[in-house]
Amino acid sequence: MRLMIVCALTMFAGAQTAQATVVMKLNRAQMTDMSQLVVQVRVGTIRTVEERPGALSTLIELEVIEAFKGKVQAGSALTLLQMGGELGDLIQSVPGTSKFKSGEELVLFLSAFQNRFVQVGVGLGRYVVKRNAQGTFASEEFGNVAFAEPGKDGVIRPGEAPEPAHMPLAQLAAEVRRFSGAQR
Repeated sequence: MRLMIVCALTMFAGAQTAQATVVMKLNRAQMTDMSQLVVQVRVGTIRTVEERPGALSTLIELEVIEAFKGKVQAGSALTLLQMGGELGDLIQSVPGTSKFKSGEELVLFLSAFQNRFVQVGVGLGRYVVKRNAQGTFASEEFGNVAFAEPGKDGVIRPGEAPEPAHMPLAQLAAEVRRFSGAQR
């Protein structure tokens, strides 16, 4: 269902936004509800494979630091799947997908997909974790996506991009746990 909405919105916005993926604007409560896992992770190996002839997928290995929603232990390994990638002379890209770097620390909102995980929305559900003298913070990052939202009449229309959230990591963890009904 979500895939159909993203595809329909991509076609809807095609005339207005070249080379962009259009996604529904989601708040943290909605992303939490749609996620099987919300986890603080460290990015490990990133590799592109050709799982079917001519179809590239990028596999991103993640080490779980802490789970805010879902049953996964610290130290566990997860694999994040993204469509597209670069393999030899073959390059395939999906506009709006998040970019990952080995070693970075993130909070990701994930859904299960074929024994792997995908982000809850293309270009959504990604917070970068940074530390400074004031503490540990999570800053929301969106992929290069355009946003849509339902109007009062229920018709989906182009929307404004939300302001990316920036908050203490502990606050993000507490919100996710509260939204999911998880106790710590």
